[in-house]
Parts: sequence; C-alpha cells; structure tokens
Amino acid sequence: KSDTWALQCFGSRHSISHNPEMPSLNYLRLIGLTAGTLVQLFWMVVILGYRRQRNFERVFFFLCLALFCFYGGSLLALNAQIHYDETPAGLQGFAITVITIGLCMVPALLMHLHMEFAETRGLLRNKRWKIAVALFFYLASLHTLILSLQMWVAGKHFDFALPAASLHNGVPHIFSYSLLWCSVWEFRFYRNAPDQPQRRFYAFLTAVFVVAFVGTVTLHVLPLPLPETTRVGLGLALSLIPLAPL
Repeated sequence: KSDTWALQCFGSRHSISHNPEMPSLNYLRLIGLTAGTLVQLFWMVVILGYRRQRNFERVFFFLCLALFCFYGGSLLALNAQIHYDETPAGLQGFAITVITIGLCMVPALLMHLHMEFAETRGLLRNKRWKIAVALFFYLASLHTLILSLQMWVAGKHFDFALPAASLHNGVPHIFSYSLLWCSVWEFRFYRNAPDQPQRRFYAFLTAVFVVAFVGTVTLHVLPLPLPETTRVGLGLALSLIPLAPL
C-alpha cells in the first residue's frame, strides 16, 4: 500500500518519485504541513481576539497569514496528488499562486516584525530608517512575486517538494538577507532581555534564524551538488522550522 500510495501521489512527472526513501519524507510532509496550517490558524485567531493591537500584532497577523498561504497551499497540492491521478489544472494553479504569494511575502514581513518589536523595546528610535528598510523589503518581495508568477504562467515546472527552487532566483537571496538581519535582531533582544526566561527564548530564536539562514544559503543560494533526497529532506526541515518558535 505504501508503494502504491507513493506512486499515485508522485507519479512519473516528478523525478523524485524514483527514490525509495521519498515515501517516508512524503508522510512527514503531510504531517508537518497539516501542523503548520493549524498553528497559523491558531495564532491568527489569538491575534484577532487581542483588543489592544499595535503595529507589532498587525504585522504578526499578516506574517501568520503568509505562512498559512504557504502551508495551506502546499497541503492542498499534496492532498490533490493523493486523490487524483492527474491534478486538475485549476486546482494546481490555485495552489501554486497561494504558495508563491506566501513565500515571497514572508521575508519582508519577518523583517518588519522584528523592527516593530525592536521599537516597542526601545531599541529602534529612527522611524524613518524603519520605514525605508521595510519599504525596500516589501518592494523587493512584490517584485520577485510578480516575476515568479510570470515564470509559472510562462510554463516553468513547479516543484511542490522544493517550492522556493521554482520561484525567481531573487527570492532565496531576499530570504537569506532577511534571516540574517532577523538573527542579528534576536541576538540584540537576547542581550537586552530583562530576565532569564526571556534570554533563553531569544537565544533559542537566534539559533533558529541562524539555522534557517545556513539552510537557505546551502539549499538555494550556493550551487552545492546535493543528492535529491538530501535536498528534499533539507527543504522539508526548512519548511518546518517556523513551527518550533510559534
């Protein structure tokens, strides 16, 4: 049954289906994407129920929404591959569009979220600098979003196991810059934390962003000749990293 399920989900049009180690990764993807979708829904409900919303909570909501688009779109595509021998074009196009929007907007929202939190902690007093940096990242994200959608419309193959590899090559670079900056911000939060529990939490977040940065550079920025199973496994690990801090 496992072999039949794997062949049905990832047919001959996906080159990764011939690797005997892939079915276990596909099960992990199904569990991880489901957990990611539910976690984002939980946080969006929590934020909407918070009465004293600041810019930080608003940006946090849209970050969760972008992550929900990625997890939900990926889960939709995976379930479509389970239930259909050939995924309907409309369903596949909708999933690709939602995933692309989510992935392209996450870097800007991450950077904006950290700057808003730094301002609430008194670590960022130059609002013009905050606006300029946020505007730059949002414009870059929108630019790569448009280019990525144009690439898909033009007929480029979309790999749901490694969606970032199917987007414009500017997306991984913007992602890596954002993750590096977020690591620096988290380290500053760690150094200025008022008590030990918060210091441990910010130290954990610093490690999470550093690992995400190294993984993104290794997988998408540097042309390292990694085996297909390693690439898919690393991509799955990167996609599940946001679940730990959330």
